[in-house]
Amino acid sequence: MVKKAGHDVTKCQMVGMLEQKLRFFPAFKMRSIRNNEKVSWCGKDCGEIHNDMEMPSNEARAASLIGDVCMELEQRNLSYSRHSEKYLKHGMPWLSHVLGRLPQNLDYNSVLTVARFVTSIAMLQNGDFVNFQELASVIQDLPLSQVRLQSLQILSRFLLKHFWGVRVWRLHETIPHKLEVRVSAPRASKRKAEVAEVVEEPVEEVGEVSEVVKPEVIKRQFPRYLPANTSLKWSSLELGLLDGTFELPVRMGYEKYLKECHRLGVTARSFAAFKKKRLQMM
Repeated sequence: MVKKAGHDVTKCQMVGMLEQKLRFFPAFKMRSIRNNEKVSWCGKDCGEIHNDMEMPSNEARAASLIGDVCMELEQRNLSYSRHSEKYLKHGMPWLSHVLGRLPQNLDYNSVLTVARFVTSIAMLQNGDFVNFQELASVIQDLPLSQVRLQSLQILSRFLLKHFWGVRVWRLHETIPHKLEVRVSAPRASKRKAEVAEVVEEPVEEVGEVSEVVKPEVIKRQFPRYLPANTSLKWSSLELGLLDGTFELPVRMGYEKYLKECHRLGVTARSFAAFKKKRLQMM
């Protein structure tokens, strides 16, 4: 209907959103940091709608500046991508405060240079790596001196580091520098917890015990052997025990011989003596 009336759909939507004071919308990313196809939203990045007569907010300007700042950090060898990629994903909380305190007559390149320098200081305060030799050249390219940045309450009066003749002041205490990483809550499991059924078992009624039954102790008995280096003549009873072992192998016959000696209470001979006497009788 809008097209048939000869109006532009995009402009009509812009007018309607501005009329309803709908200014911010979530800015979804279609690719990850590794350049893989993935739709994501960090929970902070938003798109801002405004007409040509209005200036974008400091938050919108800071969001559009993050990518250029990270690119400048890598191209100027100030830091590595593994240190700056988290700021590319979760934002830089200090940029909007810095942009609000800079003079409005600065061009984009000057603002980018100041943002690159301030970001380097914030990374140092967060414990990330920053090349001090390259940071010294960035200080020389600043459109505003560090004294001027201190008067704008962007830098504080406290020194951060002092290496190779480089004097760098910390960020002002009213400017946040810590990165707040939003951790997503764990998803609840779809599987419902199984409720175990409690079955009440009948309680057995135990009466009084009239007699105390003592446990029976079973003593294990072992066969008795002749002492070592002892020579004793075989008795007729022992020779009779050998008669039942001739049909069996030597080892099985000796086991049968031990059982009979244990049953009759006779002192048993060693295996060597049993084997020798068995060969003599065969």
